[in-house]
Amino acid sequence: MGERIGAIISLIVGLPLLMRFLFWSVGYAISPSAESIGKGAELIADAAVPWWLGVIGWLAALPLAGLLILGFILLLKWTGEV
Repeated sequence: MGERIGAIISLIVGLPLLMRFLFWSVGYAISPSAESIGKGAELIADAAVPWWLGVIGWLAALPLAGLLILGFILLLKWTGEV
């Protein structure tokens, strides 16, 4: 059950990146340029950074940050993301 929830969460989180990559690839196929290559490199860099790093940074600014981050990491382990 946790694996299915993890897969659904991964799909929801990864879908915007996939859409940006699709739009970039269509634009690059229509008119390739040096700017387009740089944008593609940025998309690859975005894909290499785990999505949950931003969430942990946001949680760190809240009161009781340690407990919230620990709970979030346990959730990630339960869903199979980590």
